[in-house]
Amino acid sequence: MAMMQRESLEDRFCRYCEDLVLDDETQIRLRALVRSDRAEIAHGFERLSSSSRYMRFLTPKQFLSDEDLSFLTELDGFNHFGLVAVRLDQDGTEMDGIGIARFLRLPGEPDVAEPAVTVIDEMQGKGIGSLLLSRLAKAAVEKGVCRFRSYLLSENYRGQEMIRKLFPRVHFEIRSEVVVADFPLCGDEPFPAIRFSKPG
Repeated sequence: MAMMQRESLEDRFCRYCEDLVLDDETQIRLRALVRSDRAEIAHGFERLSSSSRYMRFLTPKQFLSDEDLSFLTELDGFNHFGLVAVRLDQDGTEMDGIGIARFLRLPGEPDVAEPAVTVIDEMQGKGIGSLLLSRLAKAAVEKGVCRFRSYLLSENYRGQEMIRKLFPRVHFEIRSEVVVADFPLCGDEPFPAIRFSKPG
């Protein structure tokens, strides 16, 4: 029975797809990350500034290796799950990827996962990161994750503020140049109403 429930949750989120319109009229789609997104993720990394790459990986990173791309795209949908945000044209056809969010369940702590969210520079500041994180948290809860533990550079004030707004019970711990954000997903309402509208 537990296996059937797990499979149904995985199937559900593999089919997840949500189209939204940003305040500037940009049409976007959120959907589950799949292996065929590999090339687009590599392209998206190239569109990140060196600062954005440093904030995301906590170290200077010039490129994504084949091993990196396999890790980012070959997910099991349960312990390692991801979402992508893609831009749509006027006909609703997917164009370029603009954001990605993933969580990875921590070994030995089955109810805790580490999230990661990245949005290309030209689309930052539009609320896409918050949208991805809130949807990722919802997926995580339905997969049995009750807590996220995120590692951010101490100067990543934007990321810290995004987490604080979505998850008021967050606890921040400073560890040298890294801030650990530990926040419950169960009990709070971490999925506030998003201002974006549905198309049509």
